[in-house]
Amino acid sequence: SSFVGADLQVGPPWRMASDALANRYARAAFSVAQAAGSVPAVREELDTAAELLSAGGAVRAALWHPLISPAEKRAALKKIIGTLAPVTERLLSVLFARKRQGLIPSIARGLGRLADEAAGITAVEFAAARDLTPKERERVRVRLAKALGGEVRLAVRRDDALIGGARIRIGDRVFDGSVAARLRTIREALATHAD
Repeated sequence: SSFVGADLQVGPPWRMASDALANRYARAAFSVAQAAGSVPAVREELDTAAELLSAGGAVRAALWHPLISPAEKRAALKKIIGTLAPVTERLLSVLFARKRQGLIPSIARGLGRLADEAAGITAVEFAAARDLTPKERERVRVRLAKALGGEVRLAVRRDDALIGGARIRIGDRVFDGSVAARLRTIREALATHAD
């Protein structure tokens, strides 16, 4: 998913409602998985299910097909993923029965955030104007971990629109050190002084 800046992006009402519903499912699944000691397994299984639902091909088509029963869809996922934790199996049963499999990617992200929070891990999105080498990625991760005082889960992506520099998102805070942001600031200053 992309992050364009510090501006709050508000989607259509049905999107916000589905996000709220996905967050409720994520919180419930996390709570049950935490009590069962299966958070890592549930997280991995939901991430895999989300990838399968988001990818193209026959698997995705089958998981969305209205004539394939929820039990068959769950069985297909189980066959691909392997043995499922009971929490994951119950969650998938509910989601497929209620035709809410479209929420699985959002639920997986929400559960991941909750797991990171519980483990004291800070999720950081780092956008750069060019691809970073593995060594550069590790250097960024180490510096951010030191600055934030804890472990960091770093997601790096390339964003050509930045021109140069980088943009860092930590939760709802955005630190924009890109050339594009500097040019925007200069343009706004010139526009203000031109009046």
